[in-house]
Amino acid sequence: MNSFFLRWLRSWRAPFAAASASLLAACSGPDRAAPLESDEAPINGGESDRGDPAVGVVLYIEGNWCTGSLIAPNAVLTAGHCVNGSLDGFYTQGGNSLRVPGMTRHAIRAQVAHPSYKPYWACPDPTPDVALVRLSAPVSGIKPLAYARAGTALPPPRATVTAIGYGAHHNDAGVEDDGVNKRRATERFLDAQPFGVHVARESGIVDHGDSGGPIVFAGKIIGTASCITAEYPEDYTAYYGRIDAVGAWIDATLRSWSEG
Repeated sequence: MNSFFLRWLRSWRAPFAAASASLLAACSGPDRAAPLESDEAPINGGESDRGDPAVGVVLYIEGNWCTGSLIAPNAVLTAGHCVNGSLDGFYTQGGNSLRVPGMTRHAIRAQVAHPSYKPYWACPDPTPDVALVRLSAPVSGIKPLAYARAGTALPPPRATVTAIGYGAHHNDAGVEDDGVNKRRATERFLDAQPFGVHVARESGIVDHGDSGGPIVFAGKIIGTASCITAEYPEDYTAYYGRIDAVGAWIDATLRSWSEG
């Protein structure tokens, strides 16, 4: 079965469309879960989200984007593959889209992927697809999201988890939304691997541009969106970088940033 990476999907626009098409043809991944009964496209699926202020856009200089979560006043959690390029800034919600005036830009001081992360042309990535972005100044007025640390209990099989992101959304006619809009949806926890979390579509599923976005359970981020196993409308399952597995690295990095 073909796989399709969120990693090259900061947006569904050139120059990444051509690269993504070749990945689709070349990559193989695990069997996807059976489709859910609903065929609504309410991230794909879910609903428009004007809340969750800690979740914002990690914007590239060339205009493509990922999603990220503020986890400390000066730190954003995102995916490892989201820090491979030159970043313009982290944007928090004023309007609900980059096309709506009012989003606030936070300048970036540094960006770092987990030291064991390596981009693989397969889904899931067997290395930790997790990264941190250091902001130039602390963000005020937004409460950071909590994240899973070593020993944090993962959801039981088939538990409902919440995905949040600024990725692509297809309407009921299959037309892709031509904007950068925040959505949230429920996904179903399937299983965990050493550095990954596997989920299936419930009310929705992550898609292009949701890379780095959080999956939340019991009030904590347990994963950063990494890859999907098929394109819309067959995007039934997805993988996230597993946060509790790298919690010690996140803690140590944040401490070093607070001291420097």
